[in-house]
Amino acid sequence: MPMTLFLNWIPKWHVETWGLYLTGTGDVDEYTRYKHLAASINWRQAGKGFVSEYRQSKQQPSLETLSSLRIAYGETRRLGV
Repeated sequence: MPMTLFLNWIPKWHVETWGLYLTGTGDVDEYTRYKHLAASINWRQAGKGFVSEYRQSKQQPSLETLSSLRIAYGETRRLGV
């Protein structure tokens, strides 16, 4: 039976940073607290953005993105997932 791999990507600061970034909601950085915007994030759209950007990062490892996402993408490739 093949082994199933699970990978948890954990943001450097808050998941809201990734949510805002991946939905294209303005400029975000990994040092500002965005908790107050959590309710306004379209998480389904963020999830789709996440998948889309990850696929793009496989073709373009130097993709311009948040530093924590760049690290996560690289680690995912390193693990062979």
